[in-house]
Amino acid sequence: VDSVVEYTPFAHERGPLNISYVHESCVLLEKELRVGTPLCPSLTVQINPGKVVCLYTRPEPSAKANILLIAALYHLICNQSYPWQAFEPVAQLEVMPFRDAGKGSNDHGLTIEDCLYAMHKALQYDLIDLGRFSKSWYRHYERVQNGDLNLLADFIAFASPIEDAWARRYSQYVEALAQGKQPHWPSLPLAKSLPQPFVKLLGVFEEKNVGVVVRLNDELYDKRHFTDRGIHHVDLYFDDGSNPSDEIVREFITLSTEYIERRKQRVAVHCKAGLGRTGVLIGAYLIYKYHFSAQEAIGLMRLVRPGMVVGEQQQYMLLNQMKWVTWVSRIVSRCSKRRN
Repeated sequence: VDSVVEYTPFAHERGPLNISYVHESCVLLEKELRVGTPLCPSLTVQINPGKVVCLYTRPEPSAKANILLIAALYHLICNQSYPWQAFEPVAQLEVMPFRDAGKGSNDHGLTIEDCLYAMHKALQYDLIDLGRFSKSWYRHYERVQNGDLNLLADFIAFASPIEDAWARRYSQYVEALAQGKQPHWPSLPLAKSLPQPFVKLLGVFEEKNVGVVVRLNDELYDKRHFTDRGIHHVDLYFDDGSNPSDEIVREFITLSTEYIERRKQRVAVHCKAGLGRTGVLIGAYLIYKYHFSAQEAIGLMRLVRPGMVVGEQQQYMLLNQMKWVTWVSRIVSRCSKRRN
């Protein structure tokens, strides 16, 4: 399957393969199992008597982990197996866990089982519709030049749009602070033309009924490009690579609950790359709303948008998952007060 699937790493990580490759692999396996003939007795996926498919890949540990995950996900998705049933055929094999997209030490692993339970729960709650999944749409908009975005249930995770004038102003501000000078933050006029990725974003947000954009990083664009189009804009800044305060997490969950459940609109979230900080907050909502475990939330997000949740953010989610689940009554109360 190496000619069909490919993982493009951010740093040292090599998986899991994204949802478009999972979808494509399932389609190919279904085709072979319906019309194909037995191929090879080793490392096989047997669905019906007399119909066998042999999956093979390079000997690298990461490649083996990805192909085993593909086989297990096929069982789970196409055969409607439970996660433990899909895992059982590969359970005795030595498999390297998937690591994060950071450049630091590998001190946290994501397993095939984590990804299976993540997909099972996503399908159970209709967070992913593989029957209507568009591989071409996914691969078009995941590219930097087309917006660098991914659709995950009622969220859109994306990298920060950048306007050159705003980026220059921010760089000059940071440089002045570093030199001990008085920083200058001049006002900037609303640009009449935008970079192509920004234009693509605005089109998708209109198509997907985005109600609010949540910015977690520095100001690299004029928020009026959103607000002038009727899309609300909220800043919940915290430092790159760090973890949010309880106040920020609670505010994000409250905001998301308001837009998703009451207004029936999507929430678009970004930090600088749309991976670390973005993943932590979307993951917190998945844990709060659907009772994902931290590992399941990370697994689902990385299947949809590779690289999400980086470094110490992984441990942060593990340590706080039970707390977020207990917030349900408080968040509901806050949303009710807002409506009144």
